[in-house]
Amino acid sequence: MPGRLFGFWLVTDEQGVRLKLPAEIQANPLTGQLTTIFDGIPQLGGIPQVPVSEIRLHVFGGPRAPLATPNTCGTYLTHFSFTPWSSRAPVQGEAPMQISSGCNKGGFSPKIAAGTSRAGAGEFAPFSFTLTREDGEPNPRQIAIHLPQGLLAKPGGVPLCPEDVAASGACPADSQIGTVATAAGVGGAPLWIPQPGKAPTAAYLAGPYKGAPYSVVSVVPAQAGPFDLGTVVNRSAIQIAPETGLATVITDPLPQILEGVPIAYRAIHVSVDRKDFMLNPTSCAPKTIAATVTAVNGATAEPTAGFQAADCAKLPYKPKLKLTFKGSTKRTGNPAIKALLTQNPHQANTKAAVVTLPAGLFIDNSHIGTPCTRVQFDAENCPKISILGRATSKTPLLDKPLKGNVYFRSNGGARELPDIVADLRGQIHIILVGYIDSVAQKGSESSRVRTRFLHVPDAPVTKFTMNLFGGKKGLIENSTPLCRGRHRAKLELKAQNGRQLTTNAPIAVASCGAKR
Repeated sequence: MPGRLFGFWLVTDEQGVRLKLPAEIQANPLTGQLTTIFDGIPQLGGIPQVPVSEIRLHVFGGPRAPLATPNTCGTYLTHFSFTPWSSRAPVQGEAPMQISSGCNKGGFSPKIAAGTSRAGAGEFAPFSFTLTREDGEPNPRQIAIHLPQGLLAKPGGVPLCPEDVAASGACPADSQIGTVATAAGVGGAPLWIPQPGKAPTAAYLAGPYKGAPYSVVSVVPAQAGPFDLGTVVNRSAIQIAPETGLATVITDPLPQILEGVPIAYRAIHVSVDRKDFMLNPTSCAPKTIAATVTAVNGATAEPTAGFQAADCAKLPYKPKLKLTFKGSTKRTGNPAIKALLTQNPHQANTKAAVVTLPAGLFIDNSHIGTPCTRVQFDAENCPKISILGRATSKTPLLDKPLKGNVYFRSNGGARELPDIVADLRGQIHIILVGYIDSVAQKGSESSRVRTRFLHVPDAPVTKFTMNLFGGKKGLIENSTPLCRGRHRAKLELKAQNGRQLTTNAPIAVASCGAKR
């Protein structure tokens, strides 16, 4: 009906007289309650003055019914008001409606299906996620998607949706990373959006949001048949756990009523199909994609879907480590240390790294000072004395390298020595924790300093550099002059696909003259 979102015509053809009465349906934008108004024909100033003793109006039911009963059982009141032509006061009242069956159809147990279209380890592949809800269950209000270790996105090279247009969804096309499809309604034939011939949906990559480094802007034009309820824009924060690299995508609250129409979500499907954007792990261990779904009534569900990469054994693993000492090389000196780990692309990612220094190099206890506590570290308020050096990590997933300080951080007494922690910052925040201890040298009473990084995220890194201070801030002390003899560090690397690499890496000493 022109100028009205919803309405219908009441048409009757009896005894040679055809009567057509227009009716407007007003939907409360907050509750969805419907009010039907017969205000007659404008030329007549109201409903035709025809004596009527009874009117019966029957609205069809079934899978294509235009009306749906409430979700919960109970007594519901229909309010009515009839205004006579006699100018008397309207007659008003209430008619009860009892809903007594089909209640409590079950708890809240939505299901998910998720994964990449190709399972090849270390390959880029489109990713999809589908949430389904049974008719009669509470409506979902918010969704958090927990991705497994190694299932990553490559935001590098993707222009971000500008912040000033993200709220409206007017993002540029080059920011698009995928699409969204939604099924809504009750019964066995919910309505899928987008419909053929209607405006397409889109998902765009955007920048920081609610403390997360990246976000997704989902745009769904609510168009079906002759109806256009506007555009639904929902933003999701992409949170990344610094110490694990695990990503969680958390939506804003989903709209429940749109232009007075309740949205009964039956399925939500997200497809991330931008070329070379989603990357599979290089570990073929069985994993799980999980979701935390919160319903409008406060109930929560945690559906899961299995996920596993394939053909991990085909990936090579050939990283290289270069250790360089410079500065004081004499006995009791504290040299600066540079560790450079490089790796070519398209290999298995590192899972763990252990470096054992040669005999004759010890921890200088007088330089340990006061380590940064966990409380200080979390508050980004570590004392300067706890800073041991700097670290840089370069990954093909990001436009810029991650950089940050290396700290001596307390571990709460779980280990004898504090941990060595690289606090890498940039487009994302990653914390790399190493455990320092001393191990006995085989066939000798002396021990060797060992650093173990046992929980490295399954992510491609082409270059990692750690520079530790020397001199008064140096962590390592020489017990013998470094320029005498040759020194090697034992390197033990383990890849995400199970491959292992053990070698004795030579240590270059930069302060021993040209011949050395």
